[in-house]
Amino acid sequence: MSTLASGPGRAFFMKAVCVTAVPRPRQDEIFGPFATNASTRHEAVRVTASLDPALTMRAAPAIERFSRPVVLAWGTDDKLFPLDHARRLAQAFPNARLVEISDSSTFVMLDAPDRLARIVAEAVDARLEAGTDPGLPAEAALRTDQPRSARVHD
Repeated sequence: MSTLASGPGRAFFMKAVCVTAVPRPRQDEIFGPFATNASTRHEAVRVTASLDPALTMRAAPAIERFSRPVVLAWGTDDKLFPLDHARRLAQAFPNARLVEISDSSTFVMLDAPDRLARIVAEAVDARLEAGTDPGLPAEAALRTDQPRSARVHD
């Protein structure tokens, strides 16, 4: 795992998840303690090794019952999670919209940050324009007469 924290390891990883070249200072921010702390890398290995595909399969019925709007912003050049996966996931959610982001890979937030921000803002605005979030109790309804910063809820 320390290889991934090295310069060549970082370059390999970033090429696998990004179409756009990421400047070294930004990579330092992304990798953070992973690059400099052996115990952080050890914990990453432990968590990754504990992942069980059966958990994903058990989540499928919950996805099919999730009725709130879902926006999937997916990089069209993603090799780790191909676009076909996004299409299947969009079909599994009853109220999903897939937005394909060209010239982007797994880390869409690095390849197309402005486009991703617009997609998220549009989804939030659509919910705010509706006036309420049907998944929340009435007392937690969003009020559109408040400034945007006051409309954010947990």
